[in-house]
Amino acid sequence: MSSTRSEPGASDGRVAVDPAVAGRFRHGPPVPRDAARDAALGRRILLFAAVILSSAAAGAALVRFPPHLAIGVVGALVAGAAVLVRPFWGLLLYTAIFLVRPAELYPPLAALHLERLVGGLTLAAMLLAQYQREGRILIDRSRQTTLLLVFLLAVLLSVPFAYWRAGALNGFFEMVKLAIFYVLIVHLIDTRRKLRAFIWVFGLLTVYISATAFVDFQRGGAFFAQGIERAVGETSVANNPNQLGTTMAVAVPFFLLLALYRPFGGWRLFFVLGAPLLLATMAVTGSRASLLGFLGGTLYLWWTSRRRILLGALGLLLLVAGFAALPEQYRARYSTIAQEQLDGSSQARLATWMTGVKMVIDRPVFGVGVRCFGTARAADYSSPERRNWLESHSLYLQVLAELGLVGGILFYLLLFEFLRLNRRAARLVAGGGERWRFEALLLKALFAGFVVLMIAGIFGHSLLRHTWYVYAALGACVQRLRQGEIDAAAPAGK
Repeated sequence: MSSTRSEPGASDGRVAVDPAVAGRFRHGPPVPRDAARDAALGRRILLFAAVILSSAAAGAALVRFPPHLAIGVVGALVAGAAVLVRPFWGLLLYTAIFLVRPAELYPPLAALHLERLVGGLTLAAMLLAQYQREGRILIDRSRQTTLLLVFLLAVLLSVPFAYWRAGALNGFFEMVKLAIFYVLIVHLIDTRRKLRAFIWVFGLLTVYISATAFVDFQRGGAFFAQGIERAVGETSVANNPNQLGTTMAVAVPFFLLLALYRPFGGWRLFFVLGAPLLLATMAVTGSRASLLGFLGGTLYLWWTSRRRILLGALGLLLLVAGFAALPEQYRARYSTIAQEQLDGSSQARLATWMTGVKMVIDRPVFGVGVRCFGTARAADYSSPERRNWLESHSLYLQVLAELGLVGGILFYLLLFEFLRLNRRAARLVAGGGERWRFEALLLKALFAGFVVLMIAGIFGHSLLRHTWYVYAALGACVQRLRQGEIDAAAPAGK
């Protein structure tokens, strides 16, 4: 966040930072007056060191490793140098690496640990930039961020009491990555222009995940389960049909609403064309939880619209037409939602839920450990002759069984704060009129996404799903940007 004032609505998208807004950040001990000069010197030293290391690593890589790995090393180091100069670029690069997972597509890149490298460099560059600009380190201290950090501590507390401590420790590190992702978004998106740039990149990456999964499905790369062929993604970000389906379902409201943003151009055309692709990909996953979440999200959009009759009739028509266009195997799969008799998948899910309840009773305080539900079930909640490693298949049981009442209550409070902050930000943006229409549509899409996640979470273990924390961070960014403009426009002394 910049401390330089500018007029509201300036063309560069920057907003002023009032002391009242800056008060939401916690800073450390006093620093010398020449702190900005020292920070700038530190960044130059790091950049110079990065150039030297890039040259040395490039030479060594070309001699000892295959060319593609050498190119990856050089590219990573060059990108690292760029991140030190422009931390926001690091956020965009980190987002791409997080969602595309290049190390899983090209295993030799795994040795580079690109995600850790870019994430750590971006965080360091962000802190150095803050120190240079403000003379101190600024950490967001909003209620939402505070709850997230306390929840992270609760996840850590589950590790010593876990059934499989190594697995729980890995789960904690996954949560740390999500928390860093959240912090980077909250701090580095400090102008409306950067917000739109991030949304554009995030949308492109979502379409990439959808397109690669759909094309692979059409080429025969389906996952056969529950009697049907089901689409899956290329990497661990969506390599499960339910995971991929929910990723598509939570993004559809995002695409539908931003397609309404005026004027009509490349931005709007992208979201208009992307929405049908996401829907088609979701349909061929065969995920009933994703479909229910999608219906819940669109029902929220319909209820909050001004043309309910027209949109309701059009929505029903499209739903019926889309269902009729599906191949028979998917129509049969989705039609089981309305059946009273449970199929094998639903019966197994109910049995899993009962196992989760037993875990909560047996370990009510700290749980069995994050990401340890399947391990605990196989160890103590299934017969030795037939081990059952099935996961919880319910977010609400997952947090209670894996993190106990301590982590569970904190997560539910955090979830409530996600929704509360979104509504508070929406009220602030509503006062900005047409000029803040993009942000108003974005907040509505984020809330619809939360609805999708909460409904799909009844049937899926999504505690470590990135969408929760990315959407929460974006809501916090919009609120801060709008509040900054309001404070900047207020008369002095008020």
